[in-house]
Amino acid sequence: MLLLHTLVFILGCVLTGILTMLLSLLFDRSMGAAGTIFAIILFDLFGNVPTSMRMLSQLRYLTPITVLLNTNVPDMRLTKIFSRYLISFQTAPILYVLLGMILIIITVRIFRRRYR
Repeated sequence: MLLLHTLVFILGCVLTGILTMLLSLLFDRSMGAAGTIFAIILFDLFGNVPTSMRMLSQLRYLTPITVLLNTNVPDMRLTKIFSRYLISFQTAPILYVLLGMILIIITVRIFRRRYR
């Protein structure tokens, strides 16, 4: 369990770094990117999404802070991936890797267009 916890933590940090690089390219300012990441983290810590909004609530429960804080244990929702049902600790690393790859591709394309 500790290994999985550490993996989710590292992948969450890498995903946040990739998102910061993308936002820095989009805003052309480092403070804009840092402010946006700070706002996302504040919403993740203190924001609340009602469980009646199923998809939005489930996405919120898959954010790195929520997964690591274990605040969603009483309201654990299963996610179906490849005909298997996974809990958030199992879904999060898969989602972080896929989202990270997509963000890297977008960031590289923006960087090549802008600085070529």
